[in-house]
Amino acid sequence: MSIAIRAIWILIFSLALIPDARADNSPLVITPGLQFDYAQKLLHEKDYATAMVEFKRFVHFFPYHRKINSANLQIARCQYNLTQYHESAKTLNEIILKDQDKEITRQAVFLQSDAFLKLGNQGYA
Repeated sequence: MSIAIRAIWILIFSLALIPDARADNSPLVITPGLQFDYAQKLLHEKDYATAMVEFKRFVHFFPYHRKINSANLQIARCQYNLTQYHESAKTLNEIILKDQDKEITRQAVFLQSDAFLKLGNQGYA
């Protein structure tokens, strides 16, 4: 057997012995904290579109989590920063109407006012 063929067989045999990283079939578990922190990281990086998707994912998978109001506020911030002022004002209105967390409601009122100004609706602002 030539040296080249022997080297190929050794390579194939060596690769067969390397364990597959997914071989244990363990599920990937995303905790509320991991999801929220990832979305927050994207927001700080000014990747507003992706951050909005990840905050919405948080809301979808963890609807009863204590940070749900904060996640909805961050969704509205992303919409605002993406110049989706009407959507932002609607999201903020839902937060304001629920009035579950005074600090988040206060922030929502001010951001909604800014969104209305951007929409040219000074009466609502």
